[in-house]
Amino acid sequence: MRTPRQEPKIQTVSLEEISMSDPYIYPDNKSHTYYLTGTGGRQYKSKDLKMWTGPYPIIVLSGTWMDGLFIAAAEIHHIGNKYYYAGTWSDHNTLIEQVPRRYNVPRNQTQLLVAIRRGAF
Repeated sequence: MRTPRQEPKIQTVSLEEISMSDPYIYPDNKSHTYYLTGTGGRQYKSKDLKMWTGPYPIIVLSGTWMDGLFIAAAEIHHIGNKYYYAGTWSDHNTLIEQVPRRYNVPRNQTQLLVAIRRGAF
């Protein structure tokens, strides 16, 4: 069983204070808000690209097969009237390859999720 991570405190910080791998910014024209997401499954919001509020959990995975997995390189896309969340879920407890003295390759699965309610992002 995996130990749940402690929820980070939501706060407003400058862009320079955010450390995130594989960042992706989605500009929402309707709300004039920018959404920053990336590896880790968290999201920040900004009106000016300088000050950001977060990190917010972007999706609820508890009770699903993805519960506790690591989310890498997540992105938000708006196509038609739906929002999509694309990312790679990594199970670091299940290795598919081990290269001695170099690296381990966990089981990865790329998923494309669809928001089920309006304003989900």
